[in-house]
Amino acid sequence: ALPISGTEGGSVSVHCPYNGSHVNHSKYWTRDGDLSFTLLTTPSRRELSWGRFSVRDETSSRSLILTIEALTPGDAGDYTCGIHLQGSTQTMDASLTVLPVAFVTGLGVFPTSEKPGSNRVIIGVIVGAVVLLVLVIVVVILWRMCSGKKDYA
Repeated sequence: ALPISGTEGGSVSVHCPYNGSHVNHSKYWTRDGDLSFTLLTTPSRRELSWGRFSVRDETSSRSLILTIEALTPGDAGDYTCGIHLQGSTQTMDASLTVLPVAFVTGLGVFPTSEKPGSNRVIIGVIVGAVVLLVLVIVVVILWRMCSGKKDYA
């Protein structure tokens, strides 16, 4: 299967090339072999969409294009493109991986290209710790100033 990856929340397009002699054949994309999830194009209907999924038969480039918008982890899996021919079906498989857009720490959001343990994460933790320490010092100073102004009348 052709490996395809996209980022959560983003979109991905998967191209299924076909021979020029197949321009006027019906074509489809299906997911995990589930025929209830099948997007079928015909010579009279070359574009269709279903929710976040759309299929376009680009006859000029001879490619059936599946586009998925607003990717979720649940979209990951195997997709099959097929071309109905007389007596047979020509297929191509693609395997979609959905990558998380970011991981969240208590100090901020870092891109997925920055793995835990990287320099950027370490710098973020250090900056966060310094900010927290300064905040604690300011609170202690203000508390002491306020508690030292007692009226002894």
